This record gives sequence, structure tokens and C-alpha cells, in this order.
Amino acid sequence: MIAYLFVITGISREMAVAGMLLGGVAVVWRLAAGRTRLRRQPRWVLSVTAAASTVATVGTFLNFQYAVGAGSPRLLLGAALACAIVFASAARSRSASMGLVTPALLVILGNFVLTLLYLRGHPIRIDVEVVLREGVGQLLSGHNPYAMTFTNPYTPEESRLFYAPGILVDNRISLGFPYPPIVLLAAVPGYLLGDVRLSGLILVTVLALAVHGRGRSTAQRSQAVAVATAPGLLFLLSNGWTETLSVALLGLAMLAFRRRQALFAGVLLAAFVVSKQYLVVVLPCLWMLRVHARRGPVVAFCVVGAALTLPWVIADPLAFWRAVSGAHAGGLVRPDSISLVVQGILAWGWADGPLYRWLPVGLGLVVAVASAARLEGGPRGFAAATGITIMATVLVSKQSFFNYYYLVAMSFAIAAVAAPAKSPRAATRADSVVPARGTPTEDGAVVDNATSEARSPVNR
Repeated sequence: MIAYLFVITGISREMAVAGMLLGGVAVVWRLAAGRTRLRRQPRWVLSVTAAASTVATVGTFLNFQYAVGAGSPRLLLGAALACAIVFASAARSRSASMGLVTPALLVILGNFVLTLLYLRGHPIRIDVEVVLREGVGQLLSGHNPYAMTFTNPYTPEESRLFYAPGILVDNRISLGFPYPPIVLLAAVPGYLLGDVRLSGLILVTVLALAVHGRGRSTAQRSQAVAVATAPGLLFLLSNGWTETLSVALLGLAMLAFRRRQALFAGVLLAAFVVSKQYLVVVLPCLWMLRVHARRGPVVAFCVVGAALTLPWVIADPLAFWRAVSGAHAGGLVRPDSISLVVQGILAWGWADGPLYRWLPVGLGLVVAVASAARLEGGPRGFAAATGITIMATVLVSKQSFFNYYYLVAMSFAIAAVAAPAKSPRAATRADSVVPARGTPTEDGAVVDNATSEARSPVNR
């Protein structure tokens, strides 16, 4: 929210950074103190539903405002109506559903269609869209996207702001594809549909549908709507930023762990780790998932991570490194960055230097190790630690924009989604009771007393 307000409404960077720091301290304190564990199941479910419905309502309002413009006379009425629909769909009783079709599911699908129409009617002039579109085109033509140049969509004045000296050659971006290979592959569906930005919309919708599942609980339905209508999501999708891929992979991996699909979770987790360069800082957090570290998931993690990266490295190591190492930025101090370091350099007179290039990685690794040591293990703890680690990293980086903070916020949201369906005490009491054969659990698994284990519908 703070990052979105900084970009859209122009609040000061100093206020934005202060808000980020206070919010981060509050999150860390609650997680470290264990105060998120509520004693009774009804209170937990109601708190999740209320929080998720609030996020969905605020997100719908901000996304609607972005779509129609702040000066539209229909803004207030249209946003109020949209917020009311989302809130009612997220919090409403299961009795309003028709089979597997819940009001929340209709909201998710309706949001998908409306966002699709918006993106179709609003092209964007941004280098992210250019490199995705031209990179996929080169890939499908049989060429190496990491050894190509791209069209420069900016004016000379804008180019001086975004690119380091020497990057533009004959007004073309002389570096190769600047993202990891999985980003390139994920953009293929959108490219084939006519707009690479559609891949992000598809990924977010898939995650929302996975969170919704069969919509058995109010918490599931409200969380699914919140994922699909997150604050600032339309702004993110319209610019083609690729953090939607990382969010979808992280969320699906944590859901797979929760549903005891460890092998599939290992595949998704590997894809998540290699989806952005800066995610190297979350590697120490993998220790929090050690309870799932059996041979199958570990082998799947290593094989998939290597398969998604090594072919392009082997094809042209120098071109690959030059493209993904961030050479296009060249240490530029971007005034649109929401960062403590940028605030210090531009407003407080700090001297720029090479230290700031390595500070984000160093601090991120330290925070990751501390989070892995202090927070509760498991999918929820891993998602929360990922959010804390990335937040610490981007707060001291020269490149820290809204899309990075979207990943931070969604990591915290995924931590809530990945939380156990029951509180620890309730789960302990429930362990002494054997459900009837075929009884569905809240996460969609089915109890089979013959084997004394819960099997997900997919595993069956």
C-alpha cells in the first residue's frame, strides 16, 4: 500500500521509507513473539476472513480507481459497488453457492475478464514489455535471447535516467534478456495470446483458484478473492512486471506443501528460487522446510533448478552473465526507488560508493539466516521469512520499486494462506479423534482410515 501510494499519489520517499520500516518491525515482532497463534479456531477463522475481505475491498477500490482515473465522476459509485460485491462474495455463507461455483469464484473469474479487457485496450510503453515480447519472439525463432539487443522505447532524456552510459548502441539496448530463463518461458502464453502481460494475469488467477480450491471454508474464499484483487495489482499487470510469476510459484509451492504434495512442491520451489536474481538471498530460508527434505523433493528441486538455468548458461556464459547481472543499471541512483539508501544519497547527502552494490545481498542473507533461526519452520514460516528477507534487501537497494514490494506483501499473504487450518491446540485435540472414512478436511484432502492418511484429490 505504501509503495503504491508513493508511485500514484506522490507521498514523499522519506514518509514511505519510514512507513516501510515501522511495518517491517511490526511484522517481525509479531512473528518472532509467536503472537499470530490464536487459541481458538473460531477467532482464527473470523480474523482471517475479516482481514482478507478488507484487503479485497481496498484492492478493488484502488484497481478500479487506476482503471477509470481519479477524475472520473463515476469513480465513487462504481468503486463502492465493486467493493460491496467483493466483500459480500468473500464473506458470504456457503449456502449461496451452486455446487462448486461460489460467489467468490465468480468474482475471481469476473475480475480476470475485466482485467483482460483493460489490458487489451491499454498498451504500455515500457522496456519490460519490449524485452519480454522481443525476447520470446527470438526464443520461438530459435535464437538465444541472452545474446541479442532490444528496441529502446524511451526518449533520450528518459534513457539517461534508466540506463548506464554505454548500454545504448545505435539507440538499442545492447544487453541480452535481463531476466532468468523461467521468466522468458512464462511469457510465452501471453505472447501467443497477443500480449505478454496476459501471462501475469493468468498466473495470478491460477493462484487465486488454487487458494479457493473447492471453496469449503469462508477463509479460503476470502483469501482467494484477496489474491485476485490485491491493491495495486492492475498497476503491476499493466506495466508487465514479472513478480507475478514469483508470487504464483511461491503460493502454489506452499499450498502443495500444506496438501502433502512434497514432490510437486519441490518442483515449484525450485522454479520460484530461480525466477528472480535477487531471490538468492532467500536460500538460507530453505532450512525452514527441512521437515520436507526427503530424497524425492530434494532431487526434484535440484534437477528443476538446474534445468531451468544451465542450458542458457552453457550456450553463452558471458552473454548470460552480462544480461542477468544488472549491468544495464550500472549502479544508477533512481529517484523513483523506495529505499533508505536512495533517500540518504538524494536527500541526506550520503556519498555514493561500491558498498551499496553489495549491501542489499549481505543484509538480505543476514536477515534470512536470522529468520530461519528464530521463526517457526514450515510453509507459513518460510513464506513469512521470504517476505522479511526481500523487504530488508530492497530497503537498502538502489533499485527498489513497487513490483518488489508487491512480492514482499504477497509473501506475507501467502504465509496466511499456508497457515494450518486449525490452531495448534485444536489440532492436538483433533488428533485423538479419527474422522469417518471419506470425510473431507478443510484443505480439500480426504481421510482414508484404511491407510490412516489424508490424500489430496490430485494424489488420488
